[in-house]
Amino acid sequence: MKEADRCLLCGTPVCIDACPVLLDVRGMNEAVARGDFRKAYDRIRETNPLL
Repeated sequence: MKEADRCLLCGTPVCIDACPVLLDVRGMNEAVARGDFRKAYDRIRETNPLL
């Protein structure tokens, strides 16, 4: 949770652009930082074409 809370919340999320499958890394980090692990899972599940 501490690591997720360090997310920079940049205007143009480099982490999403750098991801080959364009996962919502920022959305996942925001949810993890709040301790909402179910929401974090759902955010990744929604944007992961491999699941």
